Amino acid sequence: MQPAPPLDTISPRNIDPVPENMHAGVRASGQLMRSEFFHLSNAIVRSLILSCLLWAIVGCNQNQAGAPAGAAPYNSFGAAAPSSSYAVDMQARANEQIRLANEQQRMIESMKAEQARTNEQLLALQKQQEQSQQSKVDEQKAQETMLANQAREALGRYDELGRRAKSLDARNQDLYAEFSQVQQRIQLLEDQNHLLQQRLKDTSAQLAEALKSGEEAKNQYDSLLTSTRQRSGASITANNSYSAGLTAVTVDGLNVRQDGDLVRIEIPSDRLFQSDGATLRPEASDTMNKVSDVILRTYPRQVIGVESHTDRDPNGAGGWRSAHQLTAAQSMAVFEALSAKHQSLRNQLFILGHANNYPLASNGTVAGQAKNRRVEIVIYPESAGNR
Repeated sequence: MQPAPPLDTISPRNIDPVPENMHAGVRASGQLMRSEFFHLSNAIVRSLILSCLLWAIVGCNQNQAGAPAGAAPYNSFGAAAPSSSYAVDMQARANEQIRLANEQQRMIESMKAEQARTNEQLLALQKQQEQSQQSKVDEQKAQETMLANQAREALGRYDELGRRAKSLDARNQDLYAEFSQVQQRIQLLEDQNHLLQQRLKDTSAQLAEALKSGEEAKNQYDSLLTSTRQRSGASITANNSYSAGLTAVTVDGLNVRQDGDLVRIEIPSDRLFQSDGATLRPEASDTMNKVSDVILRTYPRQVIGVESHTDRDPNGAGGWRSAHQLTAAQSMAVFEALSAKHQSLRNQLFILGHANNYPLASNGTVAGQAKNRRVEIVIYPESAGNR
């Protein structure tokens, strides 16, 4: 670092910025030192002039010793020399000027020392200012680095949010597509349900008509029997051999059991229908053929019920509002399968949907639930012509 310039060249333009009070102190110090230099220079000049006069006077006094008697003393310039009292006064003044010059010299030395201290203070202030500026620069760089890191983190979060938004948008599109498919399935199920309801309505009407026809036939039979008795006086008894005792038969792969005067052929629903539905599996046709053959061969005149059971309420699953609706649809599907090949069975069959009201086992186990999901072909002892 270079030394500070002299005091007479110090100004706010050629030093680094310092506090305002330091500027004022430095300016006052410079002005004071310039004033002292000016007075000191004047004092030195006066001292030199007085010294010259004194030496002139002394020289004149020495010349007077060799001058003729009565001659007036002259100085080196040809003028009359001053008296000895004047020379003493001038000598005293010269001594005083010399003392003042020495004092001024000491003051100059003191001011130089003060200037040196001032320069040291200025250097210290300049160094402190440079350190402060460097500290501010370092702090600014640290802040810029921190802001840059925060900006990079923010950009990273923004990119992550963008990727998540794209992923959510893709997921939303997938869900919308699935929703559209579900709506289509619901519409299809509603159409199927409407068709089943219409078929059930038609079958119920046919059943009612068959029951009515059977009732009319029975009335005609009773009338004819009564008329015959009245004409012949003989006693004719209806053939109740079927109601007297129905015997259980064997159906390959199915459970057939005697239930009082009824015979029940149990068919597991899982072998007939697809999961939680009323649509027959393709392999169910073999079972339907076996059952229809047994009915035609062994119970050609009996009243036969197609009674469906389930293990729980679907609660809207598969589009079914209730277990009754599900079991009624299953009974209707079996009725259609049995009577499709043999139209004569329509006069013997009727359908019932028992929902989950008559379980055979506990629904607390999977095996019990499977046993309760069933369709029973129930053969009643009553003849179809006597209903």
